Order: sequence, then C-alpha cells, then structure tokens
Amino acid sequence: MSRAIFEEIVLFLAPFIVYAIWLMLKRQSPLHGPHWEGKIISLSTIGLALLVASFIWLGLTANKEQGAYAPAHMENGKLVPAEIK
Repeated sequence: MSRAIFEEIVLFLAPFIVYAIWLMLKRQSPLHGPHWEGKIISLSTIGLALLVASFIWLGLTANKEQGAYAPAHMENGKLVPAEIK
C-alpha cells in the first residue's frame, strides 16, 4: 500500500522536479521565488494529469478475474468460504 502511495506522490511531484532541474541547468536558483510565480498552477495541473493518466492506465491494464462470485455459505453444517468460480 505504501508503494502505491509513494508512486502517486512521485508522479505528482515529477513536473516540479523537472522544472527545478531545468532551472539549475539554466544556472538559476530553484529556491528563488519569482521563478515559480505563475508556474505552480500549471505544474500542479500537469501533475494531476499524470495521476489521472496513471489511474486510467492501471484500470485498463489491471488483471481482472473472470468468473462468478460465490459468497460464503453453509453446506452440511460447515462453512464454505467465498470464492470466484
């Protein structure tokens, strides 16, 4: 579970990290406030778009079980666990 949360956080922060690296390559300080003015909303939008794209990709490529769900039930006085048939 923590891996999934970590991956989503990294996807969201990726545009910010790339922008900070780009600023460093231009020999400008990424800690200088004016460089980030007007960029926060666009970087956040790109990060959220990456998150949505990853959720869609996961939904399309996830392993889906085939079959019918049989709930837990009693047979001959014994509990039969739920299963996918």
